[in-house]
Formats: sequence, structure tokens, C-alpha cells
Amino acid sequence: MYIRTITTLLYLCCTCLSAQAACIAVIPAGAEHMFWMETIRGATTAAREDGYETYVRSPNTERNEEGQVVIVTSALEQGCEGVMVAPNSIDLMERLPDAVRRDAPIVYFDRVMGGAPPASIIKTDNFKAGEIAGRALVKRLNGKGRVALLRMHAEVTSTTERETGFLNALSGTGVDVIRDLYIGSTVQEAREASTKFFLGRPEVDALFTPNESTTIGTLLTLKHMGLAGKYHHIGFDFAPLLMNALEAGEISGLVIQDPYQMGYSGAKTLIRVIKGEQVPKLVDIPAYYVDLENLRQPEIQEIVDVDYE
Repeated sequence: MYIRTITTLLYLCCTCLSAQAACIAVIPAGAEHMFWMETIRGATTAAREDGYETYVRSPNTERNEEGQVVIVTSALEQGCEGVMVAPNSIDLMERLPDAVRRDAPIVYFDRVMGGAPPASIIKTDNFKAGEIAGRALVKRLNGKGRVALLRMHAEVTSTTERETGFLNALSGTGVDVIRDLYIGSTVQEAREASTKFFLGRPEVDALFTPNESTTIGTLLTLKHMGLAGKYHHIGFDFAPLLMNALEAGEISGLVIQDPYQMGYSGAKTLIRVIKGEQVPKLVDIPAYYVDLENLRQPEIQEIVDVDYE
């Protein structure tokens, strides 16, 4: 069993900054996912190693663009020397007040939304990650089958790139996407939309869900309807519920990132920028396909088997 004890206040209360402490802001795109908690943990560790405190805040949902602008502005007004942020909008930096935007270095993590370029970008190649999922599903279906693509949200670039990579991997095979729909950016939205979908008794053999919330929401629907394990389901990201489902045969496989390393690399890169050092424009965080065959491999366990005290 994958059991994690999460003390949310560990992160949300890291906003009471010492008068003389150097500070960086760590601002995920949302608050719901285990993925964001892991990026925060990595960033906080890296910052502490370099003598920086972290100002951590996140909007309540990934579609709250204005909320994220307010959070970034507040972090810089309180004296943080730079920001690492998973942007919710294309024009995030353009929407910041000139007084706080002018000299503050900004590093993006997880995604690129366009607009003014940040100092650096820390992310997975999401197109390739989607291709990994597609190839895994083609193999599991022995090259022939009907698939439902249960997308997240059209304006989230990271999941859109995964979906595009997934479709590219299926192109020219005997595996066809016959149902293609958006099911939302939260677990609750995904549960509601996927429930409606499966109540229609779709004639599909397999499913792909491109992030944590779509995967969890769909899994919960399938479990509630007694359908878990009836479809070849490739999901994305990891959480205790998903790892347990993988071991129980309720999910066929997961494409995972290393969110801890993404957060850690993001903070280290931002601090180097603050110090005036040269940094790469892009830091790639690899993605891995996980199923029962390789779940116990040390490099996979190092990513997914983490306890929060």
C-alpha cells in the first residue's frame, strides 16, 4: 500500500518570512494535485540548501488566472527576489504591475504558455510523454482496438501536448480513437463527466487520461460503477490512489514525471539567475512509463515511494 501522510500546513505556512531572510516564491498552477505538492517539496528543499526561504501560494484551480496574477504580485511586493511559477495564462508576466515585474527573475515549471519568455523553463517534454503513453497502449492492445481520449482542458498546454503526442503515437496503427472529449481540470469535474460518458456504455477497449485529476476522477468513476479493470487504462502522474490501483490491476499503466526533481531544479535554477549566473533556457525532466513489470525498479520507487511527515 502507498500511504502518505500530508501535512498541508508545512507548505502553506512557509509564507511568514523572516525580516532578513532571502526569499523565492513558489507558485503552482493549482492546489488540488499531489503533483504540485511534490514540486513544492523539491523547491523548498533546494531553497533551504542555499539559505532561501520560500513563499508558497497557489490559486484554488488551474483556471483561476487572475488569482495567480494576484499571488505573484503579492510575493514580489513582499520582497521575494524571484518567482518560479507554473503559469495559468499566456500573458501572466504582461499582467503583472511594472513596479514588481521590472527586475524580478521568473522561472516557469511544468508548462510554457507563450507570452514573454521567462529566464528558464523546467518541464517534461509533454509531447514525448504522450507518445510514451500511446505506444504503451498500442502494445497492450496488440495493435488493434478502440480508444477513448478523455482530455483535461483545452487551455492547459502541458496536457494538450500530451494528448497530441498520444494521438501521434497511434497514427498509422490499428488503434483508433473513437471517442474524444474534455472532462475538466478538477477531480470532481472529471468524475461527473466520466460518469456521464460511461453511463452511455461506450464501445471502447481502452482509455487515456493525461494528468492526475483526469486519471483519478476516471478511476473513481470506474470503481463506483464496478468497471475498474474492465478497460485498458493508461493514466498520467502518480498519487497513492493511483499506485494502489496499478497494483490491483485497476489501471494498466501510468506515465509519470519526477515532480520533486522539477521543483528542486526549478528553485536551484532560479537562485542561480538571482545570483547573476548563466542558466539553460530549458531543463528537461524525463517521463517514465510504469506498470507492474517495472514498478519495483529502484529508479521508479525513488520517485513514487515518498512519505510526508
